[in-house]
Amino acid sequence: CIDLVVLGAAILEACGARPGLVIIGSDNGSAHALLSCWHSNDETVRKPLIREKDEFLEYIAGERPELLVLDLTELTAGSSFKEALEKGQKYLHNNRGCQFVYMVDLYETRYPSASY
Repeated sequence: CIDLVVLGAAILEACGARPGLVIIGSDNGSAHALLSCWHSNDETVRKPLIREKDEFLEYIAGERPELLVLDLTELTAGSSFKEALEKGQKYLHNNRGCQFVYMVDLYETRYPSASY
């Protein structure tokens, strides 16, 4: 999954988007990577690393979330973009064995705009 996320992030960044990497863990010790992308490409200063789940959930909540989260492995299984988006959101909203670990804003990491 991490290879797909890195590829997806590179494509998004080449298109002018602001991608991110989300890592989730499970009760059995395994981890999974999800691709994120800021809904807006504005110059809003954001933290390069988010470790608090509540802070992260604020960005993906509501009718028009600021951050989209996709499970790219769903696309390799033949799912639609919409299904991959729904699966990414479901991982983070349903706590059934999945825990948010962190999110890295790859754009902000590469092009820092503020000190924290």
